[in-house]
Amino acid sequence: MNAILIAIVLLVCASASPQAQEPSLKEAEARLAAINALARGHYARARDSVLADGPVIVIEAEAATLLHNGTSERVAYLPARYRHFKTLGHVALGLWALVEPRLGQPVDTALGAALTAYRAELDGLLPHVGALGLRWDDASRQREILTASIAYIDAALKAERATVEARAEWADAVGPALLGNAYDAAEAQLGALHTLVERWRTGLPPDDWAKLRVVVLGPNRPREAHPPLAYFQRRLGEAARGSHLFSADNVTTSEGGLEILAAAISDRRLAYDFFRNSERLSRGLLMDATIRHLDRLLGP
Repeated sequence: MNAILIAIVLLVCASASPQAQEPSLKEAEARLAAINALARGHYARARDSVLADGPVIVIEAEAATLLHNGTSERVAYLPARYRHFKTLGHVALGLWALVEPRLGQPVDTALGAALTAYRAELDGLLPHVGALGLRWDDASRQREILTASIAYIDAALKAERATVEARAEWADAVGPALLGNAYDAAEAQLGALHTLVERWRTGLPPDDWAKLRVVVLGPNRPREAHPPLAYFQRRLGEAARGSHLFSADNVTTSEGGLEILAAAISDRRLAYDFFRNSERLSRGLLMDATIRHLDRLLGP
């Protein structure tokens, strides 16, 4: 009888006490969000700390920055010669693009007006080529581009048609001059970059220079080998890619480049510690699983 009474009392007490509530999905997701924010904050601080390990060079579109021991030197290293060649090359590219949408068609009022306006700009630039300070052969090449382009526009306006044949003839005429400009522009760019890098190298202890990391900011639509990237790849060696040399396409600021660099270095170390493969994260953590699942879903 006492045992039955005790059981009843225990049942009543259990019924009267509030039951422990299971955590809700909302609470669980809040906990996940909190630890995720904490983890990402630790990762960001670890990522930023790697930049203190040796000098860093950031190559922007027209400038280079050296960061070392808390100091920073930014130099606009591209010479005027490079910019002049590049802009004068755009003269022909702009005319090509102007005609391209109406190629093979009659020159209507809109195209005629645009060609006339472009011709006026070319004609206005022609007397100023000498003032750019180019060498005689360089200046002669620019005049060839301008006079051939003016003649092409005049012929198109006279014929009242933008023919495929006429544009091909004009392009053949100016193509060698454009390649000459490209050659001299590369010479000017790489020569100036090399002079600057050599000055920085001689100003640093050899042990520090051996730790150098370089990040090269690239165009948002890469379509060719980027000269500064090719320079450092040749200088540092092919094995430097991913360890001492990094590219950052579609990044335009030094700060953005440093973020890319710091993340790349941290990710290599993290990937090696977890997977014994420093390239694992750069290839994509989900990529191996993605390939297996795609093989299953769509066939190999």
